[in-house]
Amino acid sequence: MLNQQFYLNEKFKLDIAEQDIQYGIIIVLSFILAFIIVFLGDKTKLITKIGTKKSLQILSHALFLFGLLYVVFLCIAMYARAGSFSAPNFDMGIFTQAFANMAKGLGPVTTLERDKVLSHFAVHVSPILYTILPFYKLWPSPENLEILQVLITMSGILPLALILKEFDFSRLINRLCLLLYIVLPTLTTSHFYDFHENCFLAPLILWVIYSNLKGWRWKGLIFTILTLMIKEDAIIYLVSIFLYFTLQDRYGVFRQHYRFYLISQLILPLIYFSLCLYWLQNYGDGAMTTRFTNFMLPGQDSLREVVVNAITNPTFVLSSIFIQRKLSYLVLILACLGFLPLIQRNWETYLLMLPLLVINLLSDYLYQVDFAKQYNYGSSVLLIFMALVSLKENGSFVSKNKFILHKKLLRPLLSSAVLCSSLVLVTFLPRKVDTIQLYLKEKEDFQQLAKELKEIPRDAKVLAYSFYTPHLSDIYYLYDAFYHNEGRVDPEIDLVVVPRSMLQHYSSKEAQVVSDYYQLGYRESDRSTDQLYILELKR
Repeated sequence: MLNQQFYLNEKFKLDIAEQDIQYGIIIVLSFILAFIIVFLGDKTKLITKIGTKKSLQILSHALFLFGLLYVVFLCIAMYARAGSFSAPNFDMGIFTQAFANMAKGLGPVTTLERDKVLSHFAVHVSPILYTILPFYKLWPSPENLEILQVLITMSGILPLALILKEFDFSRLINRLCLLLYIVLPTLTTSHFYDFHENCFLAPLILWVIYSNLKGWRWKGLIFTILTLMIKEDAIIYLVSIFLYFTLQDRYGVFRQHYRFYLISQLILPLIYFSLCLYWLQNYGDGAMTTRFTNFMLPGQDSLREVVVNAITNPTFVLSSIFIQRKLSYLVLILACLGFLPLIQRNWETYLLMLPLLVINLLSDYLYQVDFAKQYNYGSSVLLIFMALVSLKENGSFVSKNKFILHKKLLRPLLSSAVLCSSLVLVTFLPRKVDTIQLYLKEKEDFQQLAKELKEIPRDAKVLAYSFYTPHLSDIYYLYDAFYHNEGRVDPEIDLVVVPRSMLQHYSSKEAQVVSDYYQLGYRESDRSTDQLYILELKR
């Protein structure tokens, strides 16, 4: 057995938070309301009336207007987040600096990610970033990246609509499924940890699935390559999709070109993944195996050993999953989909949950089971597709030999998914979009601060407050005051840039750093302003 310390009293103790109770009430309430609404709709023939051509046209227009307004709202919220200096170095400063250097032709170099000059590709192999570099050059700012992330994620509506067309659902079901994509919390809340390349997973995974449904080969290969370009771990999504389509017997067009898909969606990803690992291990900062240290014995550090340990210790795997934090995440994300992904006629459909298991549930890095982090995009869209498969197969016919859900229960479950997702989103957004009010209230101060930060010399070595780094990202030698040099003074720093208000909080780590630089001989610079406190060394 693995020699791991679980700290059972802490890791497995029951700790019911107020948020868990709130979400539990939302889940129960959503299901009750959904069944009541559908029951009354059937009794009053309201569903039939909604299903008329004219009503569906009105519903389509309303859905389009809602989707458009929601995207605009999210863009405003993300603009305000960046504009109000609410986005910190990790990870917004990292990506803005990488894009700033890419725009200069220097590659995705950043000093903020590992506190040294390093290519972001030495940490994650993400050439997909170059696909949006032209848009960044038009408006080089953190606000631009925040908005681009929203637009990229929501572009998944198009392949989803095409998949729905292939499944030949009723127009009402189509509209509800599109609405579910818009309000699914994990496709929105993940934005508020700022820009990450993971956002490309949402549309591209759906494009790969649609390509398989249509039997596209070369166009499908393009989408496969683009998916691989997102990050080295994108292989897990492609392999799970390939295994599902290989083992099912419902999409004959896939089997017609099976050898092509075998090469493009299994062999090619495996080769690419191996090359990425070789690159990271020999020329980069190493693969991110630290996310799976709970599956490593002392002295182990490779993914191969993680896989071997996981396979040979199934009880440890189960014990790693069945802890309260992870189960709460799993129940909530499934409830937001009406638990439809679990209701399948064919076992191979569950292979689409492989990324959810590997990326989100196995690691002890609990950010990966956090709705407000970037690890949800890929797993979420695969769960959406599983929900569509459930609707398609359970709604088509009834088999006496297999347990399947009665088709009359599908509409309430889909309705509950929309309701639950909407209510969870409503409880989450106010805590995140208050930056809009903050930005509007102090807009002039924020704009003035942005102008003052632009006056900082770009050829200097700058140590900056974490929330300033995204707006100083075109400085080549830029460091985070909280993390740089493990808090010790670095005499090579030219300027220390922090908010003047920080001087009132003597207990903060940054304030102590400023004090240390002052003791070394750094003094307030003439560049200081009412908002900025800038130290420089008088050489």
